Amino acid sequence: MSRPGRENLDFCKLELAADLLQLGVPIRSRCCGSSMIPALWPGDLLIIEPVKAETLSVGNIVVAAQGKCLVSHRLIWHGKLDGAPCWITRGDSVRLTDSPIVSQQIVGQVSRIERRGKILALGRSRTFIHRIVGWMIARSDLSRVLALRMYRGYQITAANHPDGLTDPESFSAIPGALD
Repeated sequence: MSRPGRENLDFCKLELAADLLQLGVPIRSRCCGSSMIPALWPGDLLIIEPVKAETLSVGNIVVAAQGKCLVSHRLIWHGKLDGAPCWITRGDSVRLTDSPIVSQQIVGQVSRIERRGKILALGRSRTFIHRIVGWMIARSDLSRVLALRMYRGYQITAANHPDGLTDPESFSAIPGALD
């Protein structure tokens, strides 16, 4: 059970993170969802860089404001709907796409991740193995549970954040970014 006012505090942290990115300050945040397995795992530290929506390419992992959350999903399409520019994202291990988003919702892109003390660069394309694992996890809850347990004995708390959400408790500006 959450403490009173917890939701407002989390929303303020998300707003602060989005504001820092809009000012050009990169941030770090802990991934707490499972929708981007195998590219992103719960507990990965995401390095999120500010980005202009127009510069994104299909395959980038985009951080977008959706409701009261920041969601990190892969960009799968960009173009125009009803004459207005929009972008469509989806988690690597999710069947359905997210609702179309507009440029004002895009606050950054994941440029690197830190996993088990190692910095990993992200490519725009997924390997064949990543595609197979994502396909299996998208179609089977059992596959998702097994993958998470095999990854590192993960306690299945990601069920509370199944949509690639970032953890508002872990936002921090990257030191020296304002210098």
